Amino acid sequence: MDIIQQTVGKISETMVKNLDLTQRKELTFHNLVSNVQESMNQIGIALVENFIENLDGSLKQPSS
Repeated sequence: MDIIQQTVGKISETMVKNLDLTQRKELTFHNLVSNVQESMNQIGIALVENFIENLDGSLKQPSS
């Protein structure tokens, strides 16, 4: 469950930062969309990596 909390925190942090930059006109709407897409890709990769690590760990544990 920790990965879910980390993911939500990262999404929130990224969105607040990007929206603030957009409001201050330091980031165009096009770049906002690109940044959000890249962030979601990175978060998705991290989730899959975590899933694989957990799966790998459970496969290595001896059966009871």
